[in-house]
Amino acid sequence: MKKITGKSVKKRVVKKVGKIVKKRAKAAVKPEAAEPEVKKAEVELSDAALLAVNSLNDKKGEDIKAFDVSKTTPMWDHFIICSATSATHVGALRDYLKKCMIEGGHLIAHEDRDLDTSWVVVDFGDILVHIFASETRKFYNLEEIWGKSEIDISAIVKEPSIK
Repeated sequence: MKKITGKSVKKRVVKKVGKIVKKRAKAAVKPEAAEPEVKKAEVELSDAALLAVNSLNDKKGEDIKAFDVSKTTPMWDHFIICSATSATHVGALRDYLKKCMIEGGHLIAHEDRDLDTSWVVVDFGDILVHIFASETRKFYNLEEIWGKSEIDISAIVKEPSIK
C-alpha cells in the first residue's frame, strides 16, 4: 500500500487542477454564457468538521468553506478550505487547528510538514483541511473543483472565542 504524504496529496490536487484547467481551455466558452450557479449542498457537517471550522474561525481564518466529498472520494467525507493573511498566520492556524482537534479527541492521520507555508494540508482521517495563503488559494482555486458540493456553514460558524 502506498504511503500517503502531504506532498503526494498536494501533487494529486495540483495534477487534478491542471487537468481541469487544460480541459476548460480546450472547450470554447461563449462570452455571453453565464456561469452556472453553485448550489449549496444540503448536508450537515460532522462533529470533527464543525470543530475544525470553528477552530479556524477562532484564529481569524478567512473565507472558510466546507465541502461534502463523501460521494466523490472514498478517502474523506469533508474538505475544508481556509485562507490566511501571511505565512505566520498559516502556521498559527495549523497549530491551533491541531491543538483543538487533539483536545476534541480527533487524531491526526497525516500533516504536511513542508517548509512551504503558502499551503498546508492536515488530514484528520475523515476530513482534509487545506490552509492557504490568499495568493496561493486564488492560484489553485480548489473551489472550482468542489464547488457543487459546498456546504453552507454561515449559520453554524460561531463567533470567534479568541480576541
